[in-house]
Amino acid sequence: MKIGLFGLVYTVVYFFLAVAATGGGHGNFIFLAPLFSWVLLFPALFLLTKINKRFIYKAIFVVLMLLHYAHIIIFLRPLFSFVIDPIIKKDWDRSPEIFFILPTLYLAGQLVIWLIFFKSSRNREVLK
Repeated sequence: MKIGLFGLVYTVVYFFLAVAATGGGHGNFIFLAPLFSWVLLFPALFLLTKINKRFIYKAIFVVLMLLHYAHIIIFLRPLFSFVIDPIIKKDWDRSPEIFFILPTLYLAGQLVIWLIFFKSSRNREVLK
């Protein structure tokens, strides 16, 4: 239940901050990219509760997480170009702190997920 609660809180907080970052629908939706592949994240969180039962659960967890990250990279590919979209620049000028807060929140959540994975894999205990 702890992992499920973490997943729910993480998702809700990230969702509301990402929607707020769009500027009431008038900005870019760049921070909503991770949410489009959240459908991969929820089964991965579920697998964390069963991680020590079979090796296949560990493998599926890693594959789901890698697919989640691949989706984000593909979706955010325009950010990695040398030309920054004028809409993104306008949003940056409006609230540069959101460009720090949301990625930090996302990365912190991912760090927690991976720490739980490594801890549960090493300690051989089932998480509830």
